[in-house]
Amino acid sequence: MELRTTGYDPRYKDSCVRLIGETWDLRRILPEAPNPRVIEELFFSEATLDANYAELIIDEAGEVHGYLFGIIRGAPRGGVRAALRSAGAVLRAVGRFLSGALGPRRRAAATIRSLLGMLRSLDALRKDDDAYVSLFIVGAGLRGQGWGRRLLDGYRAKAAAYGSNRLYLWTDKGCNYGFYDRMGFERIKEIESPFLAANGAGPNGFVYALPVDDGAAAV
Repeated sequence: MELRTTGYDPRYKDSCVRLIGETWDLRRILPEAPNPRVIEELFFSEATLDANYAELIIDEAGEVHGYLFGIIRGAPRGGVRAALRSAGAVLRAVGRFLSGALGPRRRAAATIRSLLGMLRSLDALRKDDDAYVSLFIVGAGLRGQGWGRRLLDGYRAKAAAYGSNRLYLWTDKGCNYGFYDRMGFERIKEIESPFLAANGAGPNGFVYALPVDDGAAAV
């Protein structure tokens, strides 16, 4: 299989969403949603809504095997097309909520309010000049081969070019969070949330930051 990196194009969306379903079980967030694919699509849309950086790992058939999306302050935003895409994502989310695709509307609304509260508390830890890693996945078949470091180093270089001081991200126990420790990230906060993996056994979410000009430890 021949692999290469490329920027994001909407034709890769289905493959990106599929990779989320293969990586994480998001049914814990909205367990009454009839179709888990809807949750995965909404997760992808929310995580990439304001992203102005994207690098994907694709094969010769155009299947996606990993990606990193991020938000870099000062980098180009994509203009009118990006704004229209964001507005469309919001409207689709509202439509799915109203149609009951997220489960009973009252319980879904309560869950979404709680989830947004958690996200706001995490956003409050970000500094104005942070480059935010909003979505980062490497498919199971590529892990341990250096692809994660390659994606992260590319993002760090771009962030440095636009004057960012740190990379910022959050993750949970369902991910290989030890990767960030090995890359030299500082764990700046631990949280416990029912929306994150392995809930009920102490902190299950971790917030990390890394100065963009720091050298990374070998992985």
